[in-house]
Amino acid sequence: MKPRTSPTSPKVIAEEGSDIEKLYGTQLKSFDRPRVAPRPSMVWLMMILIIGFAAGIVGQLSLIWFSNELPFLEQLGFSSSDSPSVVLTSRNKDRVLTAEQVETIAQDLDHTLVTIYPAHTSSAGLENQYVSSEKVGEGFVITEDGYVIIDATTVVDDQSYVAIGYDGSVYAVSSVMRDSATPYAILKLDANKLSTVAFSDIDSIRNSEEVVALARDTGSRGPRILKTSIQQTRYYPVSTGADLYFSTDRYQARVLLGSALDSDFLHAVVFTLDKKALGILVREHDTYVVVPFSYVSNILESSFVSGRIIRPSFGVHYVTLDMLADGSRIADGASQGAYITSFGSESGVVSGSLAEKAGIQIGDIITEINSTPLTESETLSELILNHEAGDTLAVTLIRDGTSQKINLTIE
Repeated sequence: MKPRTSPTSPKVIAEEGSDIEKLYGTQLKSFDRPRVAPRPSMVWLMMILIIGFAAGIVGQLSLIWFSNELPFLEQLGFSSSDSPSVVLTSRNKDRVLTAEQVETIAQDLDHTLVTIYPAHTSSAGLENQYVSSEKVGEGFVITEDGYVIIDATTVVDDQSYVAIGYDGSVYAVSSVMRDSATPYAILKLDANKLSTVAFSDIDSIRNSEEVVALARDTGSRGPRILKTSIQQTRYYPVSTGADLYFSTDRYQARVLLGSALDSDFLHAVVFTLDKKALGILVREHDTYVVVPFSYVSNILESSFVSGRIIRPSFGVHYVTLDMLADGSRIADGASQGAYITSFGSESGVVSGSLAEKAGIQIGDIITEINSTPLTESETLSELILNHEAGDTLAVTLIRDGTSQKINLTIE
């Protein structure tokens, strides 16, 4: 038997090639082997990533440095370091500012501060000369025509005071209005065209956010700066059980700041990094805290008109149940809400108060105000004090295990 030639043998391939040439003649074309793209090496990939990262940094710095020369960049939301509101990342991300950026913020906000001193009565030509040891505290300008917020504990009613601005101008203090719901007082200065900034709302700040405390002495060329951070946005200084006993006529929540603070900055004004005033730094229970300025924002307009601070008086003392380890041990029927109770010489319901007139009793558990549940972050005090005289409140409470609703109008 004659052996069969393999289809892949050189002879068969040559013969097939000859037949194809005869069939197609000169139309036969050769085809090159397809090219395979070379795979990039890891070195090239790393170089591309490094170059891209460096270009991003240079581009961002260019946007910041040259935004004043390129107006269209400002319209897109970029601003230069001349504006202390420059923040390189969004508010809900961590931000790390350089010392130069913090100082720029402080220098701009320094225009909104005044330093409070007892007024001199000397006629020896030194009436307007003050030294640092005489300072009683810092004030923050809230209106162009001279209204200022200060820590109320730094001033007394039978003393005359002056305020000194960043440029050395001396302004007489014409009146003092004390706020019963916060530790603040509002001064009226004989001044106009002062610099102001907005308040920072307690609900807009967050834990770990950086803040800047500013204090200034007469004769200094700029503010003293302390950068710290927020440890807790709603903090209640509690060292004993009595500290859990609240009044509806006073705000209790504080903002807790970092522990490594300088006592020389007590009564300094604290600002967020977006140039909003948070509050004044004070010390309570061996901790540094701030009472938010936003707690006085709702009474400013009426105070300017009447010349006094008017707060709604509800007349109740209570314990917030969800602040306790087990609220049900105190009050059956609810584990959340404001439990009306007496403590020591303080009555749970003040005699002659709006609460007493509305029929609220000791032992009641108020669970909602205008359908808003009471919690640790929405306390009875805040829900009452955030209203004004004439507002109507729908109070939901539990009495003897039964829920009921009482409507009343704030006096």
